[in-house]
Amino acid sequence: MMPCQYRLAIAVLITGAIVHSACAAEGASEQSYFQEFPVVLSASRLSQPLSEAPSAMTVIDREMITASGFRKIPDLFKLVPGMYVSYYKGSQAIVSYHGTSDQFARRMQVLIDGRSVYLAPFSDVNWESLPINLDDIERIEVVRGPSAAAHGANSLQGVINIITRDAGALAGASVSAAQGNKGASDVSAHLGRRGEILDYRLTVGYRSDNGYDPRYDLPQNDTLSNDSYATRLLNLRANYHPNYTDNLDAQIGASKGVRGEGFNDAPLNTPHDQLAGESFQQLTWQRALDNQGEVQARYYHIRQSLDEATLSNHPQISNAGLNQFWLTDSIVSERHELELQHTVHLGEANRVVWGGAYRSDFVEAANYFLTPIRQNEYRLFAHDEWRITPAWLLNSGVMLENGGLGRTDTSPKIALNYHITPAHTLRAGISRAYRNPAMLEEKGDWRYPLPQPLQLAFGMQNYPILKAMGGLRPEQVWSQEIGYLGKLVDDGVSIDLRVFHDQYSDIISSTPPGFTNSSIPMGQSGLETSIEYRLADQARVIFNYSRNRISTDLNGYMGNMPEQQFGMMYTQKFGDYSFSLNYYNQSASFPADRSGSTTTDLQPQHQRTDLRLAKSFQIDRGARGEAALVIQNLFNTDYSEYIATNVFNRTSYAKLTLNF
Repeated sequence: MMPCQYRLAIAVLITGAIVHSACAAEGASEQSYFQEFPVVLSASRLSQPLSEAPSAMTVIDREMITASGFRKIPDLFKLVPGMYVSYYKGSQAIVSYHGTSDQFARRMQVLIDGRSVYLAPFSDVNWESLPINLDDIERIEVVRGPSAAAHGANSLQGVINIITRDAGALAGASVSAAQGNKGASDVSAHLGRRGEILDYRLTVGYRSDNGYDPRYDLPQNDTLSNDSYATRLLNLRANYHPNYTDNLDAQIGASKGVRGEGFNDAPLNTPHDQLAGESFQQLTWQRALDNQGEVQARYYHIRQSLDEATLSNHPQISNAGLNQFWLTDSIVSERHELELQHTVHLGEANRVVWGGAYRSDFVEAANYFLTPIRQNEYRLFAHDEWRITPAWLLNSGVMLENGGLGRTDTSPKIALNYHITPAHTLRAGISRAYRNPAMLEEKGDWRYPLPQPLQLAFGMQNYPILKAMGGLRPEQVWSQEIGYLGKLVDDGVSIDLRVFHDQYSDIISSTPPGFTNSSIPMGQSGLETSIEYRLADQARVIFNYSRNRISTDLNGYMGNMPEQQFGMMYTQKFGDYSFSLNYYNQSASFPADRSGSTTTDLQPQHQRTDLRLAKSFQIDRGARGEAALVIQNLFNTDYSEYIATNVFNRTSYAKLTLNF
């Protein structure tokens, strides 16, 4: 018998066909359905109006980025319904769609200009090391739901695609500086030029923060006492366009930073600093073809490094004849990827994008793997957009992927969009997606490099923490969704509604001494909505709401995700002045990997209000500027983020920007 989750989506498609036959207006033009909706790239690799995309999506535009008042890129995802954002420590963000994650948040693909920054060996994102500046982001496209058919394994719950400003977006120079309490200090400078055949944009920046305030009222007193961070970065983007058909885009970037690590009450992890570095190079060539098609080739290389040394004073070392000793840790990871893509029009009603990619990941980390590891991955993908009639659009895609673990997986997706009118669209879709095991999960041998006298004192060799058993299967999800996207043009209102059910299997969980696939399935069902109201050209209100229920007997996941989340953004301009008020409310949750801390790390329901006030001004010789004041958690409703010691209380900063 067909599973109920598939019957639901198929029933919607059949019902839509009946409605269309009875009600569709004759003679509707194809172009009429392209009105009023932003164009997106991430859902299918094709440029499509949001109403044509096969998945629910949220677009965080430049105006929203500014109005949010956020200093950190991860915080921007608080603007996405169903997205969980928190912090394990001041420099380690957790970004997860629909939760079900530990501190590494491994189930969501993250791209920057098409470059995957979801990296080995832990398959996570080092957000603070990303060598980009918040002011260089043009927009962010978030695919809310599995998207492995377009972006491969590890797009299990969705995709974040950060799109930076074009090389020619800035003509001239700008500088900005922000200072606030808790050590908040950001400085950046930008230089750009637009030319007939060459554009470029250069950014240098610095950002730092003291992290969370210490907290001493907890029973275990595991206060993170070294929670600060400081990052320096450089980013250069150049675009060479010698003619109307060819475009060559080159990007390079690098960052270096210091991260606070360690706990007061952890003898093997005393307060110390971690040195973090990242660099990348990316080259993308595009050629426009005569038949409205396009070919594209992209190559990129990423290198990350983490180094730290901890002076430890475990109580047992006196028995080993030692007073103290150093624990060292070093991780180097590299990725090379080459991707080819071809977009072709097969007719007036049909477009196809297809291509393939090769990726090579390398990791050297003596404390986690006995030897350096290299893993190669191959992908083939195709997506077809078929306009059956002006009102009906069928998107179908598939990804064939060999993730380097000795198996090839197939990730299909199909979605049918029905335009009731040019401004109102229904969508139903089914997809399957995978998450490949992280290197640590499949091949890890994690141990502390203890000196020999201490090994004898502990009665063990190298203090083993985890040893992977191998043979893991990828996590898998079957997902179905029903969506509605509409605009009440006369009233300035747009509505995005998504109802979904996801069924997971083979969830990978920690089962000492390693990791195993769980035989217990897990289901998630819920709804999300985003309503935007443009009061006038100078005013905008956005409401986000999500409700998500997890059904499973799998230990550690019940209550992992906040059941309900609500957010609101209100922005208003008054001549040279601008004002924004942002509100966030989240129900209680209990992080999956904090279950060993009894109820101490339970995150109760909390709410927060942020305020931003700004004034733009003109100075001599055509220079412009803006002065802004941001107060986060305006009413000081203190709450804990992820672990109980991370208390977020009122913070504020002032920012000055000058453009020349």
